Amino acid sequence: MGRPFTDITLYNPTPYQKEDPRFFEETALSNYVSDLYVRKMNGYKPAGATCVSIQPAYYGIWTKPWKFSSVISVATEFNHDQYEALDKMGRYNYILEQIQSAMIELSNEYNWDKSVFENAYKSVIQENFRFVIDYPAKQSRDKKKKASLRIEKTETVANLFVHIETEQAAIDIKLLEKRNFYWYDAVYQFAKNGKWFDNDKFGFSWSKGTAEVYYSMENKQISIFQSGQPVQSLDFHQLMLL
Repeated sequence: MGRPFTDITLYNPTPYQKEDPRFFEETALSNYVSDLYVRKMNGYKPAGATCVSIQPAYYGIWTKPWKFSSVISVATEFNHDQYEALDKMGRYNYILEQIQSAMIELSNEYNWDKSVFENAYKSVIQENFRFVIDYPAKQSRDKKKKASLRIEKTETVANLFVHIETEQAAIDIKLLEKRNFYWYDAVYQFAKNGKWFDNDKFGFSWSKGTAEVYYSMENKQISIFQSGQPVQSLDFHQLMLL
């Protein structure tokens, strides 16, 4: 099996330098929309591609997309003055149109399933750019409770919540808050590894217990373990995760 598809990165033309907060704001907004769009592709892997690079600087210069190994580059038209004049929702839509234009062009070029990108585009708009992913619920061993994990993201922050339902009530607890690393965020790995530790505790266990976080209904508290030791917070650098 080949490598999965990872990201669509838009390299916005901008007058701002990397040290300028406006550069970070523009990059964060583009990455947020792209990350959301990729998640709405529901795991689809375009044939022969692991990532897409959108390069507006080459619009009018490139006559076709370029492919190097599994990285595919394409140029779209981007007007920074027009983009900057928009409000935040307008900028979200502008970036989404850039991504959609690129992916439809590539679909035509490489015979990808265009419906995947059309559905991703529609879903992002219908949900008003809200970034929420609910993972399947799991039943406790005593069959009396169900729990699931949920990812919620802003442009800068990635949150992981646990939702627990009992016969009497339902609760939502924030398990984890970290910097948003978009497509490569460790929160996706954690959310795929949700589990009941016993009939009282639900959370996630990643990489054979290297990182474990769970909420105890009885104690009403969150516990965090790294390499088997209780810690106040996970050290993502030590875990070699983003």
